[in-house]
Amino acid sequence: MSNVLEAARYKLKLTPEEFFEIVGEDDKAELIDGEVIVASPAGVQHGCIQRFLLTILNLFVRGHQLGEVFGEQIAMRLGQNVFIPDISFLTNAHQDRLEPGYIQGPVDLALELVSPDDPDRDRVRKRTAYAQAGVREYWLIDLQSRQITPYRLEPQGQYTPIAPDERGYYHSEVVPGFFLHPDWLWPASGQLDEFAALRALGVLA
Repeated sequence: MSNVLEAARYKLKLTPEEFFEIVGEDDKAELIDGEVIVASPAGVQHGCIQRFLLTILNLFVRGHQLGEVFGEQIAMRLGQNVFIPDISFLTNAHQDRLEPGYIQGPVDLALELVSPDDPDRDRVRKRTAYAQAGVREYWLIDLQSRQITPYRLEPQGQYTPIAPDERGYYHSEVVPGFFLHPDWLWPASGQLDEFAALRALGVLA
């Protein structure tokens, strides 16, 4: 059993420094209120949709030179908590938050696929922590209800939902020009089509 699994099993209280000492590159673990949380293995649908979203967001951001996009290998330290968003985006203006092993401070956009084994972790605990730390947009993708729920951070420090436009597209303010439609994630054909999404976004002709 790995050190991080032992810490989770015995509910040891750790500091971020202690957490980083024991966590490995292959461990999908977070530190929330001193407690090590180890994620269950992702299912096929989770993996496919995460790859789809990472691909289109990364190519869009690279094409417009807006910043950097990261997958679930990059940790984000927010005070005494350490999170690993499924996908995150950091603007060019905030590249100084990059440390050798993690991101120090809030990313500009965090995207999470809601965990079926503990949905409150994404919907409540992370949402609260991200808002308090200043993550400007938080996008939740619920695979069970097939819903996209993006939030923007208001000046008062609270998240408010981003409403879709008249055609059902959700638009990001943090990533100018980027948008998502639920039909992209749950197409009638059952086949995710990155190329169609990238054409709609103007990345491909």
